[in-house]
Amino acid sequence: MELSFSDYGFSLSKKSVSAYEKMLKNGQQIYFEVAELESIIDYYTLQQRTNDIAKAIEYATTLHPKSIQLSLKNIGWLVETKRYEHALSILEDMERTHPKFSDIYLYRGIIFAHLGKIIEAESEFYYSQELAEDIQEDFETVVGLTFEQAKQYKSALKFYRAVLSNTPKNTFILYHAAVCSEQDKNYRKAIAYYESYLEEKPDAHKIWYNCGVLHEKLGNDKKAQTAYDFALAISPEFTDAKYNKAVLCFRNKDYLAAAKLYKECLAKNPTDVSLTCYLAETYAEAKNYKSANLFYKKAIELCPEYQLAWQGLAEISFKQGNYNDTLIYIEKCLSIDPKNAEYQYIAAISLIGLGELNKAAEKFMEAISTFPQNYRYWIEYADMLHQYASAKKAEEALRIAISAMPNCDRIKYRLAAYLLIANQKKEAAFYLRNAVLRSPKLSHYFTSFKEEVKSEQFLLNIAHSLEG
Repeated sequence: MELSFSDYGFSLSKKSVSAYEKMLKNGQQIYFEVAELESIIDYYTLQQRTNDIAKAIEYATTLHPKSIQLSLKNIGWLVETKRYEHALSILEDMERTHPKFSDIYLYRGIIFAHLGKIIEAESEFYYSQELAEDIQEDFETVVGLTFEQAKQYKSALKFYRAVLSNTPKNTFILYHAAVCSEQDKNYRKAIAYYESYLEEKPDAHKIWYNCGVLHEKLGNDKKAQTAYDFALAISPEFTDAKYNKAVLCFRNKDYLAAAKLYKECLAKNPTDVSLTCYLAETYAEAKNYKSANLFYKKAIELCPEYQLAWQGLAEISFKQGNYNDTLIYIEKCLSIDPKNAEYQYIAAISLIGLGELNKAAEKFMEAISTFPQNYRYWIEYADMLHQYASAKKAEEALRIAISAMPNCDRIKYRLAAYLLIANQKKEAAFYLRNAVLRSPKLSHYFTSFKEEVKSEQFLLNIAHSLEG
């Protein structure tokens, strides 16, 4: 159904708009009544034609500089475009000539709300209500919505609670109270408001979905999935709920369920390259590499430069020991993003698999230069040196790493192992004790012993024996 202007409560005149635009086109000057100019401004506002709104307001206030209605239109536009000081100066002038006009104080309250002056805003709102000819039954609602629009969520909630104290089943207010609570990071309270809403309208699938999102934020995946299931039971084709449930299933390693949901989402959005890639990743995690490859390649067909798809193909090839293919795919990634340290690292470990140790060392150094704070790059680079080149070079690499990351206990554990292998017991003990006192749970990086490390004390005893 096509909406008419009157559906929005505006007394708009197509004739006025047409005459105004003809005047501008011909460079003429035509007289318009205040009501006609209001309708022209409202028309452009409805159409969201920003430049035309500004021009119409300028023309209107020039033609009728004393019109309070047009002045309010101007103030509304100034508020919309965040020119608060200009708006306040106009309101100050209006107050001198119309001190009992309630809308002056209403607009000033709106401006103060946007400026974060909560006490002043509330004072203006209450004074506006006192001056109003008719008592506004929805006063708290209007003020609450104003504060919400101004992103003053705590203040908005104060007025929403006042409404709910009288009408606790008001779903409009329950919804906005939930939104404000969520914005205020009070997720449990937001869920409570949504649940009250659902008591009145249990078939509101989007509200069930919102509850699911909030339960996820609270780390309650079981309740989140239940909420998404309710949303989908009401609206089986609700793609947002399917997608979120798919992500949830993936996170909980239910890859078959995740893949099914992603495929259903993809059926509705077959050209969505991200969805295609997520489905491929899900198959990869389920070790269904054939399907994973298929969907990564489909993602590339949709977007040839989509690097996550190329990376996915590289990672699958590496897991299958196809190092040549890994290099082909990862070099494509590097052609798109040449400074990506992870891509440089994947190239390095692939080159080790191919026995190209000099080239692997070069790629490791590129990765380390790009991201020197990544302990994994340093350790695997040192392990390569230790196994294939020189223990001394491996030790040297880890000493440099420690100078860059003095608090990285993983590297200290590994260096302690190297030093012990080289019979440098005292220095090994120093690094081992330092690491174990800070991070006993990272002891698996200390690989020089075959015995199972059962406790922190076990490692300290080893360090003590080495010192002796």
